[in-house]
Amino acid sequence: MTRKQKAEQLKSNEGKESPKKPKVEDGDTRNEEKATSDVANEFEEFCKAVREHLPIAQMREILEANSQDSSGPDASVAIKCLDMLFYGPLEKCQICNGDLEFDGNRYSCKGTYSEWSSCVYKTRSPARKQEPSKLPDSALNSPVADLLKKYEDPRIRPYRYVGVTDKPFLGMMISLMGRLSRTHQYWKSKIEKHGGKVSNSVIGVTCLVASPAERERGGSSKLIEAMERGVRVVSEAWLLDSIEKQEAQPLEAYDIVTDLSVDGKGIPWDKQVPDESGLESLSAELKLYGKRGVYKDTRLQEQGGQIFEKDGILYNCAFSICDQGRSINEYSTEFLH
Repeated sequence: MTRKQKAEQLKSNEGKESPKKPKVEDGDTRNEEKATSDVANEFEEFCKAVREHLPIAQMREILEANSQDSSGPDASVAIKCLDMLFYGPLEKCQICNGDLEFDGNRYSCKGTYSEWSSCVYKTRSPARKQEPSKLPDSALNSPVADLLKKYEDPRIRPYRYVGVTDKPFLGMMISLMGRLSRTHQYWKSKIEKHGGKVSNSVIGVTCLVASPAERERGGSSKLIEAMERGVRVVSEAWLLDSIEKQEAQPLEAYDIVTDLSVDGKGIPWDKQVPDESGLESLSAELKLYGKRGVYKDTRLQEQGGQIFEKDGILYNCAFSICDQGRSINEYSTEFLH
């Protein structure tokens, strides 16, 4: 059986099998709904306590101790760690042996079939390791050590039921900035009503919601910090569509700043405020002229990349990343030789 056939079979079986739900009284659907809601509320309180006392560095350490993927921006690491600590470490993808990651709606594989093909396996009920979670010394010495130990035993861990819900922002921390079509207070009440939390900071948040006009202004310090931390900056439409469709939409589809710079790190030199740091950035850009190198964040210079100039004309090349399975369609433009 090929990998593709295996994936199709798993997808078919997933639709036929009802995921295991928290234990409830027989014949009482109201108790069943309450049980699911109780688990969600318990997870929300757990996330709040752990976020407050565990820095991202310790979260990465915990993921690594449990053989889980610890890569990615701070927001992604926090989501993966909180999910693992509360519900248990995830098993590898059944198709390609890649890592699974919760995207707000279901668990998606981040692995690949081959050098040219990414895995598109998704599930709402992933397999988890039936073994106690491993907590490094830094976690055992933290103020939330007793809380973390409470969910170590796989026999008493809650089960995560991922289904259609009227709380698409459940477990998410969202930050707002700039002038939106509605007031921040309006969106704060809407986000909290649909299961999310609002933060004034961009540290550890799922995303930053901003107006597209921010990119034209060059952005505030809050926008710059979000880009440097790898936090997705999305338009207000993401909130509207997620609420309307009752599930969190892919952040990549609403991104408004990634194309401003390579990997979304920092503001391009021509958008920076001309203070001392801005002048240093401008000087670095000017040094690139004359085949001395390429933009530093691409690291192409380490591989022999140079600016291509002929008869006073600079030539450029566009790099494109397209992955239909993950709804990715990004590009960057560089001057190189």
